Amino acid sequence: MKRTCTPMVSTMKVLLARQSILDRDLEVLGYELLFRDPETGDGSISDPDSATSTVISNALLELGLETVAGSVPAFLRVTRQFLLWDNPILFEAEDVVFEIVDVDPDDTELLETVTRLAQIGYRFCGTVPADIDPDARLLQFLTYAKIELSDDSADLCGAVSAIQERGVSCIGLKVETQEQFASAMEAGFDAFQGSFLHHPEDVRGERLAESKIGVLQLMAQLHDPDVEIDPIKEIVSADPGLSHRILQIAGTAAYGVTKVTSIDQAIMRIGFRQLREWLTMLSLSTLDDRPSEILNVALLRAKMCEILKPDVEGVDAAELFTVGLLSLLDALMNAPMSDVLERLPLADEVTAAVLDQTGPAGAVLQAVKAYLAGEWDAVSSGGLSESDVFDAWLEGLSWVNRVRASLAPASASVA
Repeated sequence: MKRTCTPMVSTMKVLLARQSILDRDLEVLGYELLFRDPETGDGSISDPDSATSTVISNALLELGLETVAGSVPAFLRVTRQFLLWDNPILFEAEDVVFEIVDVDPDDTELLETVTRLAQIGYRFCGTVPADIDPDARLLQFLTYAKIELSDDSADLCGAVSAIQERGVSCIGLKVETQEQFASAMEAGFDAFQGSFLHHPEDVRGERLAESKIGVLQLMAQLHDPDVEIDPIKEIVSADPGLSHRILQIAGTAAYGVTKVTSIDQAIMRIGFRQLREWLTMLSLSTLDDRPSEILNVALLRAKMCEILKPDVEGVDAAELFTVGLLSLLDALMNAPMSDVLERLPLADEVTAAVLDQTGPAGAVLQAVKAYLAGEWDAVSSGGLSESDVFDAWLEGLSWVNRVRASLAPASASVA
């Protein structure tokens, strides 16, 4: 797989974000790139072909697709003219899925181009109505068809089945709640796109598993405002697995080049604040009954919030990191947020920021969530610079990749 990866820069004229597309096992199938040209002001794209070319060339040449999509394909929205210009030859076929915008089913020139590209391995996706004719010529060229769950013009189960019989995988679009996800699963969709993963399932009346209670108890100790280094050192020393991981982390290039010979030395090298953060992340990574993408997003929110500290008064970087990390604790624990937060001795302002997105930290979290959802106007309305949040996103993505590699077992690979 050939990918271009260059140093991150902030000279891009587009804002980029990504939204995960998950398969039926809730593993990441790919990321759709979301974008906007700030020069349009209102988020509209005055010249679709130019905007599409800009976002794709910038993503590839300035950032590298691996930076924004990892090892899974990037779903890129492209126009008719983009395909006719032979731009796809810039990309390895395995790295991208082209989302065709506003296809005319009688556009012979476009369909011939798509046919030629499909024959050499390129994949295509299109958003189709639920009542599309299964014999429509367009379906001959699609690998994926997106159908909005709000589209009730036909029986979804029957529509999905008919499209799948043509050899096309169906992606449920705008799956925003767990109830919608359950309906989409029942309808037979192959994959899902939307924010449903950020919400816990309906588990009213169920007790938290002992393993999750143990994680919360450890987090309670870590985030106790009166905690000192010695109890934290005892927690690490008493757990051979944790000791090994902390020694590994302290031995990485980020913390120096000399060899670490003891837990005490490792803790001194990492520092108290970062040790608490690492132990929190390590404990959350043990929640392997939940999709790994939830922790990926929580880590990204945490780092983006921390990076944006210079733009915010009245709050420190550690608090911002904690607020971002805990913002998906309900989804990670699969329990109501109020229930899990009451088990942690958090400062009132942290709890308020996580629960209600109030206060300085809450405002930053709100802006970060808006950016990741592609709700660009909400970012600037919160008082933060779009370019600063964009830079935080880029830096956060690279950091998450490094952290996930550190959190993963030695034999595991990280996207």
